[in-house]
Amino acid sequence: GLRCVAFSHLMYLERVKLWCSLLLPATPRLSIPRRLGVLNTASSFPCHVWGFYPGDIDIRWLRDGQDLTNTAHSISQRNRDGTFNLTLTYTFTPTASDSGSILSCRVSHLALAQPLQEGWGPDEGSHVSCFL
Repeated sequence: GLRCVAFSHLMYLERVKLWCSLLLPATPRLSIPRRLGVLNTASSFPCHVWGFYPGDIDIRWLRDGQDLTNTAHSISQRNRDGTFNLTLTYTFTPTASDSGSILSCRVSHLALAQPLQEGWGPDEGSHVSCFL
């Protein structure tokens, strides 16, 4: 009776609230765990991007400002709030010539006025380091 009507009304309001919130783009957030490469050993560098909506997004790894092509995307995951998460991983085998390279992850999305970029640079002492 009345409880079913109230429950249905509540479920409807929750769906409308979720639908309305998804009409507005959500700004992506970016996180890159600090990693050190080991000389002549394959090393992976993940770029975690989360909390964005809609799901269309462009994520790129850059080395010294140049796009890197040997990257792998995770499968985009949808969160309970309707936003998305994605990880882009760059894997390479560092050599001595890679020491000092600047690695960065750049994200372009509808909710951003300009691309979001985070990385490591020699001015912060966070360039690609290689252990011998």
